[in-house]
Amino acid sequence: MTLAYRSTRPRRIGAAFALAFTLIAGSSFGAPTEEQQKDANTHFQRAVQLYSEADYRAALVEFKRAYEIAPHVQVLYNIGQAYYQLQNYADALTTFERFNAEGGTGHKAEVDQAIGILQTRVGKVDISTPTPGWDIAIDDEPKGTTPLPKPIPVSIGRRRVVASKAGEPSITKFIEVAAGDTKPLVLEPAKGATPGTPVGKGPEEPPPEPEKKSSLYLVGWVTTGVLAAGAVVTGILATSKASELDDARNTFPASKKDIDDKASATTALAVTTDVLGAAAIIIGGVTLYFTLTRPKSNAALSSPPPSGVRFGGGPGKLILGGTF
Repeated sequence: MTLAYRSTRPRRIGAAFALAFTLIAGSSFGAPTEEQQKDANTHFQRAVQLYSEADYRAALVEFKRAYEIAPHVQVLYNIGQAYYQLQNYADALTTFERFNAEGGTGHKAEVDQAIGILQTRVGKVDISTPTPGWDIAIDDEPKGTTPLPKPIPVSIGRRRVVASKAGEPSITKFIEVAAGDTKPLVLEPAKGATPGTPVGKGPEEPPPEPEKKSSLYLVGWVTTGVLAAGAVVTGILATSKASELDDARNTFPASKKDIDDKASATTALAVTTDVLGAAAIIIGGVTLYFTLTRPKSNAALSSPPPSGVRFGGGPGKLILGGTF
């Protein structure tokens, strides 16, 4: 049985190439059975399809499952690619380093280039707990049980660290890590905390940003609409009164009192229309200005880029095919 790959690099690098590999019986993982090979191939082909659709998270799950069933070093390249597309730089770096350490072939130059880039996007967290046996997860990814043998590589930025242990309250901390940092982090349960209650967030967890003034924007637009509608109504009435005034003036014999009353009503309605229209323009303009210039919410700032544009400067996107 063979496992075939076809990788399309960015256009600036060159044309695609194809390379086939054989799963070696009697490896350190043991030779997969025919049924395992078939199952692994099913997951692998599904991962290929998902990756081509830019569903990198689902593709990663399928690639990893294929590797668990029938481990082969070349699949590490695909796993690293999926991590890279998800901007999980730490796991991408770890996976590509494993690919090299375990003798992966066919992508050596590309993987080495990626490792060089990823090393500038990764720091480390040195985690300790007051007692051993705490399960550590970073950004919901399990990382091991304390005491950890060495600091954990993490992608640069703000990371969420959770420690959990049976019979103990879980601990959650947030930490910011820059490239090349090795940040110490001591996780201790708060006094009086009950099991199953996350603690330790404290001031490090940013409170959700309230949408201040949102009601004022709504009031502004509603007021603008009411004033504009009022201006339209009084304008129509003013036009009607002006028509009645013309009719009165053209009637013989004309009544001076009737003409004066209609003239006064026409003038009052016209002035009211002008005032309402001007107020609607002013309030609408001010509301529009503050609506366009108000700060964006945290949710808008943290939205991920559209599918297919997350990758930049690293390993090429994959078009994979073949069978185990």
